[in-house]
Amino acid sequence: MRSVVLTFKSVFLYSAMYTSLFLFLFPLFWLFRTGGLMMSEIFSLTTYWFPQRLTNYLTIWSLPGIQGAYLHSIIISAAATMFTVSLAIPVGFSLARLSTGKAAANFLDSLLVAIALPPVVLLVPFYILMSRLGLVDTLVALIIMNMVFNLPFTVWLVYSFFKDLPIEVEESGMIDGCSRLGAFMRLSLPMSITGLAVAAILVFIASWNELLYAMVLTQRNSVTATVAILDLVLGRGGGGAMPSWDQSSAAGIWFMIPTLLFALIMNKYLVRALTLGAVKG
Repeated sequence: MRSVVLTFKSVFLYSAMYTSLFLFLFPLFWLFRTGGLMMSEIFSLTTYWFPQRLTNYLTIWSLPGIQGAYLHSIIISAAATMFTVSLAIPVGFSLARLSTGKAAANFLDSLLVAIALPPVVLLVPFYILMSRLGLVDTLVALIIMNMVFNLPFTVWLVYSFFKDLPIEVEESGMIDGCSRLGAFMRLSLPMSITGLAVAAILVFIASWNELLYAMVLTQRNSVTATVAILDLVLGRGGGGAMPSWDQSSAAGIWFMIPTLLFALIMNKYLVRALTLGAVKG
């Protein structure tokens, strides 16, 4: 009887797992399939379950502005990730080691307001500020915007990792002659590389996928990949132009690749972060 129950439980768990996997992967497969069809085939009465050609995935790069848009997204995401994590490190460490419990709690509570604030609320004042600074339609404006919205959560995340580090490690380093800064640079920072990598992944993905502010703050010189793909979906030139579902689907597949590559590169740190605390010595 027990073996029957275990068998039923295993069948149920595997069925749920593979069903969830199918529901997640099928839209990606359908996107890849649509990118391999012509517009006439997409709207044909005949259903094409697989891509018929891969030319769209090559010709998409010859469209005006596509290469520049992807390059802008890479620059913005990389710069925002680097600056955001670099700022979050001293803030998170100060809260974890140099602040009293009440002061740190009050500061972190104030960050919750910034995290919960909908980005659209600050859209108009942010645009006015960037306009007066002469930064509209520049990469700098989008880098600053991504830093502003990702920094509160990153500080929370980095703080939690520094807080979990044993303070005795730093104290032993200071006993051996290190200053507080030296103990931080030589001991605490290397030990927290896992948490910093996770923070970098999340900031990069958030910056890469950002669309709202990119639509408002860009015009011609700093268009991002998200805006370029939306341009294909809505039809280039506007005025009721026909959406390019084949090209936009191909562009969407290319759009996923940088984040996938970045996540694969940082995968070992992500796995270590997910398993921290799972085994006690």
